[in-house]
Amino acid sequence: MARRSCDGSGLLDAFRAAVANLEAHVDEINGLNVFPVPDGDTGTNMVATVRAALEEAERVAGEPADRIAAAISFGALMGARGNSGVITSQIFRGMSEGLAGKRRFNGLDLAYALSQGTKTAYGAVTKPVEGTILTVIRESADAAVATAEHDEDVESVLRATVEGAEKSVARTPTLLAILREAGVVDSGGQGLYRLFQGALEHMLEGGRRAAPARPATAVPPAHAPSTLVAHADEGFGYETMFLLQATPAHPIDIDALRATMHQGRAEAKTEMQAVLTDAQREKLAAMKAERKAKDEAERLATQLVGSRVVIAAQAGDEGQLYGSISPADVVEGVRRFTGIELERDTLEIPKPIKAIGLHEINIKLHPEVEFPLTLDVIPAT
Repeated sequence: MARRSCDGSGLLDAFRAAVANLEAHVDEINGLNVFPVPDGDTGTNMVATVRAALEEAERVAGEPADRIAAAISFGALMGARGNSGVITSQIFRGMSEGLAGKRRFNGLDLAYALSQGTKTAYGAVTKPVEGTILTVIRESADAAVATAEHDEDVESVLRATVEGAEKSVARTPTLLAILREAGVVDSGGQGLYRLFQGALEHMLEGGRRAAPARPATAVPPAHAPSTLVAHADEGFGYETMFLLQATPAHPIDIDALRATMHQGRAEAKTEMQAVLTDAQREKLAAMKAERKAKDEAERLATQLVGSRVVIAAQAGDEGQLYGSISPADVVEGVRRFTGIELERDTLEIPKPIKAIGLHEINIKLHPEVEFPLTLDVIPAT
C-alpha cells in the first residue's frame, strides 16, 4: 500500500537518504558541469549545501514536519555554495513556506510545497535560464501537481516528482545550447533529480536503507572535473559570496543592489568572456568532436548489428585455411557486403581464424560502442 502521508521523522529520514544519494553521485554531477561556468564543482557545492541543511535539521529531530522543513531551509541558506547551492536553498525555502503549519503532510501538500519551491527559486534569479535546475524543479512540480489532483498519497506524488525530474533533465540539452554542444545534461538539474530519487527509494524500501545522520566533520568525497574545466584555473580562481542581513535602520534596496551588480558585470563582461573563451574553446571543441565521433559510431553500429559478412578463403582438406583471416580481410568483407568503411584498428579478433565456418569477432567503433559481428568463412572457388 502506498504511503499516504509523512510526519517530521519521516521527512528527516527521507532527507537523510536524499543527501546520501546525492553524495553517492557527486562525481557524476561534477562531470556534467559546463554551465554557467565549467568549473566542475556543481556536485560538490550541492553536497556541501544539503549537508549543512541536514546538520541543521538533525538539531530538531523529533519535531513536526514544518519545523524540520524550516530547519532544512535555514541550514541550506547558511551553507549554500555556488549557484547550484543557492538555488537549491531557495527551493527548500519555498517548500518550507509551503509546509508551514503542517505537523504532517500528504501528497497534495507536497505538490503545493514543490510549486512554492519553484516560485521562490525563479524569483531569486534575476534572469532565469531554461534548461537548468530551474526547469527541472518547475517540471517536477508540475508532474507532482498533476498526480496530486487524483491521488493524494505522498508516495505517489513523490514518484511522479522523480519521474518528472528524470524526463526534465533528459530534455535540458534541447533548451540550452552549451549542454547540447558538450553532449551532457544539466548538472544542477541532475543533482536535484538525485535528491528526489534518494528520498523515493527510501520511502519505497520502508526505510530499510535509511542513511544515518552525517557528522559535521565528514570529508567531502573527491570529484572528477568535467573535461571542459581542465584549464579552469587560467580564468578566475575564486568565487566570492555575500550574505546580507537587513535591519530596521538599514533596509536593503534589492532593485538598487541588482542594478549596481549588473553595471559592474557589464563593465567586466568583455574581459570575462575573453578569458573563458581562450581558456576553454579547445576543450569544448574536443568535447563536441568526441560527441560527434560517438554518434557516428552508434549510427554505424545500428547498421551492422545482426549482419553476417561472407569471406571467401583458400582452404585445404577438412576445411583448414591456408593461412588465417586478417583484419584487412574483414574490413574488405564489410565494405563489400554493407558498403561501410571500417578502420583496421576497430577490429578485435580474439584468436586466429583458420577454418571454414561461422566465427564471431568484436568490432569496437568507439570506446563506448562495441558489438559482435558474425563472419561466414567459405571456401574460395
